Amino acid sequence: MAIGMIFSPPKDIFTDETYGKIVAHLGSGFPPSTMSVHLKGKTADGEVRIIDVFESQEAFEAFAASHAVVYEEAGLTVDDIMKHVTFFEVEKSIT
Repeated sequence: MAIGMIFSPPKDIFTDETYGKIVAHLGSGFPPSTMSVHLKGKTADGEVRIIDVFESQEAFEAFAASHAVVYEEAGLTVDDIMKHVTFFEVEKSIT
């Protein structure tokens, strides 16, 4: 079953600059084939929000684990990211 992920970090640990560093390091491997949706925006108070849809929880976990070095280069750890992640089962997707 597809899994949705909402990443809601506080702006003191994750900014547009942080996002840019991570995406630049991921390069042509982003988005992975197991990710069907990637959305990035900001709240009214400037906090970054990211919504991704992966084909499964395992696909997300494999993606996150395989890119731990990229997160560390941006000053984060996988644990830092996971503290601000909420998952949900995707029941319907319209594109």
